[in-house]
Amino acid sequence: MATLNWEGVNESMLPGTGTSFYYNKTIRYSGNYTFKVYANDTSGNTNVSETRIVIVNLTKTTKLSIDSNGTINQTINITAPAGM
Repeated sequence: MATLNWEGVNESMLPGTGTSFYYNKTIRYSGNYTFKVYANDTSGNTNVSETRIVIVNLTKTTKLSIDSNGTINQTINITAPAGM
C-alpha cells in the first residue's frame, strides 16, 4: 500500500504493475508544491520518501502522475482556439 501526502493531505495511491503505485494529480495553478510518499508492505514494514518540491509554471491545466518511487510524469493538456 502507498499513500501520497500532497501539501499535507493524504491520498491513497493506485496499484501499478508489480510493487509500484501511482497517483494522477491535476494542477490548476502555478506554484511550489510539496509531497512525499508513504509505503508499507504485507509484513508491516513502512518507509517514507524525503519531502520533494514540485515547481509548476503553467498557463493551462497540467496533469502530474507520481509513482511510488517519487518519479513525476507530466502531461500537459492544451486546447487550441477554435479555427486553428
